Amino acid sequence: MKYELTVSDVEISRAIMSLAYAIHSSLEGDTAPCTFLVVANGAIHFGSDLTRAITKLFPEFKYYVDVVKTRSYQLDTNSPELPVLVSPLDLELIEGHNVVILDDVYDSGRTIALLKDNVEALFPKSIKVCVLLNKHLTPPAEDFFIGVELSPDSFVYGYGLDLNGFERGLSDIYSVIEE
Repeated sequence: MKYELTVSDVEISRAIMSLAYAIHSSLEGDTAPCTFLVVANGAIHFGSDLTRAITKLFPEFKYYVDVVKTRSYQLDTNSPELPVLVSPLDLELIEGHNVVILDDVYDSGRTIALLKDNVEALFPKSIKVCVLLNKHLTPPAEDFFIGVELSPDSFVYGYGLDLNGFERGLSDIYSVIEE
């Protein structure tokens, strides 16, 4: 298997700083609590680094962090993978809060749609989405923050994203190249 460096750790850091400023700016002056909802497992590194950046840049900005786990299932070989919620959402961290969903990659949009529907049912003040990588062709809606744009057909791993269950701990993001 061949691979190439796609997003370096320096580029990841720059994207995270930019996202920290954008998220803070969108919530500045809002007195409702904020909850960052981190999608496991892929966004764990991203969520951790982003919340640390926000704390460093804006120490007065207080927030909660929760982790949600989803899993994709395929009903048969001819159907698309459908995400399901594996862990429950915490009503106390969502109702009346500004919720920011943090995910690693926005590609099909199914996981984000599932999470937004489930969060909306718990009456948040607002829902925003923040992804490190965007592979989706359709421009996202308002209140959608993107770190890095990628080709829709790229298969990436590293920095939380796995390659057959491994390589999540890499500090850079790589693309698999067809041989």
